[in-house]
Amino acid sequence: MATGMKTRVETMLKKAEFAVDDEVKEIGKSVESVVKNIAGTISNYDPLFSNVLVPCGSFYENLKVEQPDEFDYMVCLNQLSKTGVCMAQENPDQPVPDPGYLQVKLIDEETAVKWRKYISEKKILRSEALLERFNELVKRAYNEVTLPKMLSRKILKNVELRKIPVTFHLVWNGTNYKRLDISVDLTLCIKFYGWPEDSDFHLRFQRSGDHPGYSMVSDVKKKGYHLVASSICQSGKISPCWRVSFSVAEGILLRKIRENSPRDTDHGRVIKVLKMIRKENEQELILVEDGGGSVSYRLTWAFHSYVIKTMFFQEWADFPSDNFWTNDKLLERVRGILRRIRNSVREKNIRSFWMSEYKLFNFRARKANQQGMEKCESKLDKIIEGLSDLSITRKVPRVKEEKSLALSDVFALLFKAEI
Repeated sequence: MATGMKTRVETMLKKAEFAVDDEVKEIGKSVESVVKNIAGTISNYDPLFSNVLVPCGSFYENLKVEQPDEFDYMVCLNQLSKTGVCMAQENPDQPVPDPGYLQVKLIDEETAVKWRKYISEKKILRSEALLERFNELVKRAYNEVTLPKMLSRKILKNVELRKIPVTFHLVWNGTNYKRLDISVDLTLCIKFYGWPEDSDFHLRFQRSGDHPGYSMVSDVKKKGYHLVASSICQSGKISPCWRVSFSVAEGILLRKIRENSPRDTDHGRVIKVLKMIRKENEQELILVEDGGGSVSYRLTWAFHSYVIKTMFFQEWADFPSDNFWTNDKLLERVRGILRRIRNSVREKNIRSFWMSEYKLFNFRARKANQQGMEKCESKLDKIIEGLSDLSITRKVPRVKEEKSLALSDVFALLFKAEI
């Protein structure tokens, strides 16, 4: 059984990693071109939505698995991102306190006049109104922009507003990738400079003493954070708010960790294996919330991609040395992260890496079905047990990673641009 499990993990790695060949680069460049055109067209339609694009997510972090079919961008509103225009504050309408879900108040009078259609009497920025308008603009631009040669529009469900992003679909018809359905998430956001007062991740580094990642994280903080427009609050119910996002900080930190590590370390491959494990088992890791009406329904939240990344950072904070991330320790790190996910479910405390009181799933606001939780824990236990006492001794060939995917240097942009 151990040999079979080891072979399966090695197979996962081979399946997860695709070569960044000329076609993949062309897919990235073509998608980027469309997104830039849509973003520019939106600005022309409505100057209030003048924006800066921020590439983020697994494709730009070199963590995408299997195929290049998902792209993520933050669409940062220029006017609202200027210093002294907006103020983030506690949301009194949320069911339980959570520093990750906030209100945005306009404090600049001139800007408030311009945005009067999107604010309340108390000058609170209405995320739902902004998302509805943003969705309208994206739909219009999507149908009007010229597409590159190999891309076409998807006929059905081509543009839709989900809980947070507006998602549109494209179809790539190339040589190795034929009729590839590509989804692009556009997340509307506001840039904030500085760092949230509720952030307490630095305490984790103080415990470790001379932590090699401390200077990395200190540099990352200088890029600030974002608040993204959301149509739901932490209870999963329809309740518009602004959600704290550290996507840019996370992208830069991942890049720094991997660039400053020896070639034989496997930080990125740990995440890729976890993503493949999630994909193989996601139907058994679904929890059901008690209740009905407007509460959320069946969700794969316990093993969500962002949870994997969050637990990866927590594992890295406790095991910072590159010696813990070499090829022979890959499965040890995978098991460690899976244990963190399982314990978080068991303790009902799935928290952000950056702010411990910011809950990725708020058990106080939601009513997770107890039987579903026990099944989820049991499945995670079985996965961890199946990985016990294994190590990958045979070196799995690496695909060639290239920093330049769709942009000439995405992360150089993140460091230099004031976004």
